Amino acid sequence: MKYFQFVLIVLWCVAMSCATQTTPMGGPKDTIPPTVLKFTPRENQKNFKDKQVVVDFSEPVVLNNAKDEIIIVPSPGKKIEYKLRGTSVVIEPENPWKDSTTYNISFREGIKDMTEGNVAKDKKGNDMHLAFSTGPIIDTLAITGRVKNGTDEKIPPNITIALYTSDTFNIFEDIPEYFTKSNKEGNFSITNLKADKYKLYAFDDKNKNLKAETRTEKFGFVSKTIELDSTLTGLEIPMVNIDTRPPRLTSNRNQSDLNTIKFSKSMVNYQIVTDTPIVSSFSSNQTEVLAYYPLIDLDSMRIHIKAIDSTNQVVDTLIYLKRNDNKRSKDQFKVVPGDARYNIETNQFDFDFSFNKPILSMNPDSIYIRYDSATILPFRFKSLRYDTIFNKMSVSEVIPIDSLPKISA
Repeated sequence: MKYFQFVLIVLWCVAMSCATQTTPMGGPKDTIPPTVLKFTPRENQKNFKDKQVVVDFSEPVVLNNAKDEIIIVPSPGKKIEYKLRGTSVVIEPENPWKDSTTYNISFREGIKDMTEGNVAKDKKGNDMHLAFSTGPIIDTLAITGRVKNGTDEKIPPNITIALYTSDTFNIFEDIPEYFTKSNKEGNFSITNLKADKYKLYAFDDKNKNLKAETRTEKFGFVSKTIELDSTLTGLEIPMVNIDTRPPRLTSNRNQSDLNTIKFSKSMVNYQIVTDTPIVSSFSSNQTEVLAYYPLIDLDSMRIHIKAIDSTNQVVDTLIYLKRNDNKRSKDQFKVVPGDARYNIETNQFDFDFSFNKPILSMNPDSIYIRYDSATILPFRFKSLRYDTIFNKMSVSEVIPIDSLPKISA
């Protein structure tokens, strides 16, 4: 009897397994990606007022790390819900879309098919993008380029490219208004931008919070403010490992009339404000500012110094300069010439040279071009530019072609 019951149970299990639905085995591999049938809102639609963005596909799809792969700029907020509804994907931010704003959605690899993981494409077989505006205007400007390693030919993967519009932003605390990520070839594109002034940074966002935080992460930036009034292409951003720790003032040493103000890292610029003008400059490695005590009858004087590093972090503090009777070694004054450049089309001549210490005075009559033993061309005083912070001087002068000496064949 027990044997008979065991046979019945086995037969029942076999019968039920025959009725179970499974994925068919064999057959040709599915290589056709899901295709967008409809965007809501439509591509480049204006005055969009709904809360949800809906994308309808030609077949069932799945989400693939949507929060990281689907990039919306400008960001509508931290909380964005991605939902599957039949063959559609619904995107709904917690906060409403901002009024009179152009949004661009890059779907990248955030949506795939259910079988072979083919990445969804638009009707033309291209990567999926959607631009729309909540106002009457669609912004159309763009910034494109590529990131690369500063020391070799390797391409740093998945770098965050961030655009900021505020002059007071902090990349360690503030989230950028616009951002994207570079692809496997290092290329990036931020589209549907409005005409504005931007600061562009690139960093390896390891913890995915759109902030630069790691001390040794790869980092790059465009030093000048981008004044965007037309599409900008071909930017190259070299990436280097950079110390992103906040800078600090570590010491202030004085010897005779020289005060050495030292920082914990190299700085890119500084400003000193004081009641009595003083002479100052960077040292050779830019971790130090050399400040010379003025010829006044005081033992000390207070100054306000503000220094900035390459990641826009600031040291802003008050310190006291002092003077003592200690003797310091007298370094020989040295001048290091740079390259001379002459533009044949504009007749513009440029020349740079640097010094190892600040200049007290100079005689501009001694700065000239010598053609030969009997012919010289003096420079006008207004042609000279003196950078007191870096101890550099540049000469820029237009030299008419008819003033150059004639060379016989």
